[in-house]
Amino acid sequence: LTKSIAHLKAANIKSPQLADQWLKWFSIYDLKAGEDLTLSKADYEKAAEKGDQQALFLLGVMSYLSIEGKQDIDKSIKYFSQMDETASPKVDRALGYMYLEKASETMFNDPDRAQWQIKAKNAFIKASDKGDVLSQTAVANLYLRDESGESISMAFSFDKGVEWLEKAANNGSVAAQLRLGMLYFNGDKLSADKQKAKYWLEKAALQGDPNAQQAMGVIYFLGQGVPVDYTQAAKWYEKAAIQGGDNSMVALGRMYTAGLGVPNDPKKASFLFNKACDMGNREGCMLAGRNRVGQAY
Repeated sequence: LTKSIAHLKAANIKSPQLADQWLKWFSIYDLKAGEDLTLSKADYEKAAEKGDQQALFLLGVMSYLSIEGKQDIDKSIKYFSQMDETASPKVDRALGYMYLEKASETMFNDPDRAQWQIKAKNAFIKASDKGDVLSQTAVANLYLRDESGESISMAFSFDKGVEWLEKAANNGSVAAQLRLGMLYFNGDKLSADKQKAKYWLEKAALQGDPNAQQAMGVIYFLGQGVPVDYTQAAKWYEKAAIQGGDNSMVALGRMYTAGLGVPNDPKKASFLFNKACDMGNREGCMLAGRNRVGQAY
């Protein structure tokens, strides 16, 4: 197994980070670890013809990772589609994302686009039925709108999207908890409910999501569904700032400037403003007295 992983990383010299991402995604260990797989591609193909699960897996990943110089999603789909029905739900999830990539390659009004999206939805549902929480979130996103904000051309169903979000959120999906919390907070096609917003955002924040932590800072700073509590607001802003949230750095810096929930400390405020400015935050630059990164007024 160790040699299999080393081989896959070495084969994908152009993008080792992408290879690592796929390895983390699929975790080869939940398939049967075969013999030393430092073989030729032809050997893998022979093994795949006999239904060898690890050979199918490796060939699918290699096709996706452009091992031969060009990405071939069709081949990747072919290999993953041949894998055992009882294989890890991560394989179904992978197919779902591949189908979405195929959809993105077609024109918006092309009928094939909707067909690829429906295939993606079905693959994610299949993975969801095997207990894959990330796929439950993916189904929700398909019913709502995709990651880029573009409306999905398959039948739009906000209610079904929320239903899937709730399922994923209840099963611990941070992404679902964050999105559900923000839907309730903003009242975007869902009746605004600050209590439910806090409930879901706090769950995501406690799991370490910096966007949810920043949202919790806003909730306590403005008193949205809770009494105004500057100490709590500062605590959540600090958690997000530690993770690189530049807007939280600015918010926390303002609190140090005004002495709200934290001691009045102009030096800490200046440090936070400058750090946010270094990250390209315009408000941070303005408050730090800099008209752009690295330059003073």
